[in-house]
Amino acid sequence: WIEKQGNWGPVYYTIFLAVWVTLLLPCSILEVVPGFLFGFKIGWTVSVIGKSFGSLISLFLGRYFLASRIRGYVLEKYPSLKAFDKAVELEGFKVILMIRVAYLPMLIKNYGLSILDIPIAKIVIASFMAGIPFSAAWAGIGASSKNLAEIMEGKANLSDALPEENRELLAILAVVGLGSFVYVLGKFGARFREIMAQVKADENKKVA
Repeated sequence: WIEKQGNWGPVYYTIFLAVWVTLLLPCSILEVVPGFLFGFKIGWTVSVIGKSFGSLISLFLGRYFLASRIRGYVLEKYPSLKAFDKAVELEGFKVILMIRVAYLPMLIKNYGLSILDIPIAKIVIASFMAGIPFSAAWAGIGASSKNLAEIMEGKANLSDALPEENRELLAILAVVGLGSFVYVLGKFGARFREIMAQVKADENKKVA
């Protein structure tokens, strides 16, 4: 159906993905599909914008309509969320980016952050930045797939998305880029844990 919508197809899919993210449903497969339907560049754009828009809707709903319910449920289930506010106060925007990149439930990344004293604009920008590399990988896999069955069965190969010309050089650059990203991600994770440990130590001193 999406393919038959012509130029409106990417728009409809972006809206669909945004709603999907708002509902906290798993979206990795849905990030692969636009690459298959629209090609790498448009698929990548659709994925990044759709997820960012979904995060914006979630944050808006959480802050202005669901705040009391979220505080009652999320803070009870994830008490460490209280420390995020202090961590952002200590380190600023990069902590927000670390939270968006970290392997955390989307409930925390979207609705959880909405109840903290953090500007929504900063969270959305961090979401956009964090989504760029991941969406690129998913869109690349989608663009290399021959049919949707390949995507669902996990048979698509990202290397197939590289053009035949200079494929070896591009593959090397892709590996270097991925390695650099993993390294930075590891650094981010280590620093995030240090910040959270510092926040908890400060809280324990206050209690003592």
